[in-house]
Amino acid sequence: MQDAAFPAPIQSALLNEAAGAAIRHGYFTRAGGVSEGIYRGLNVGLGSSDERGNVMENRRRVAAWFNLPLERLATVHQVHSPDVVTIGADYDGARPGADAMVTAVPGIALGVLAADCGPILFADPENRVIGAAHAGWKGALTGVLENTIAAMEALGRTVPAYWPASAPRSVRRVTKSGRNSSIVSSPKIRITSAFSSPPQRRAAPCSICRR
Repeated sequence: MQDAAFPAPIQSALLNEAAGAAIRHGYFTRAGGVSEGIYRGLNVGLGSSDERGNVMENRRRVAAWFNLPLERLATVHQVHSPDVVTIGADYDGARPGADAMVTAVPGIALGVLAADCGPILFADPENRVIGAAHAGWKGALTGVLENTIAAMEALGRTVPAYWPASAPRSVRRVTKSGRNSSIVSSPKIRITSAFSSPPQRRAAPCSICRR
């Protein structure tokens, strides 16, 4: 094991303030994982060439940070698409080809993985609807973020959703129309080298959970 410490993800102060105790989120780095070599640390990518046992242990640690069992950490097979999956109470661990998820079910953590793409988390604290999107250039261009908001609306979202992006010091607030209404500086959100590991990329997760 390279790192036996518990994961300590980065959090958005803005989202924490808006969500209160209703929703928990985190942008995880290398810290707290067991993978070795080029995947050193908290690699959770099931599609990587990392040892499967290490990946599953890393995923278990991410889920445990939310006080959830591994089976309640939902991810998709990311394919750089605009497609969104709605996760229901009958979630069975399936990983369909898509790049975003939404849910209104308590006790499920939504996770997306990123190397050099944008991991985006969405939250409607009032109606407790959450979303997570993997936004590469292709998915962003073809509407994965707008589609995520639309899927949240189908679950009852009626108030603006906040998404902290893993860009330096930036947190965005989006209106119901899907347009940016403001960009707020936050010292809690910083990009780190944990999202990329040339020549092979490792997958760093970000997750959100409705309580």
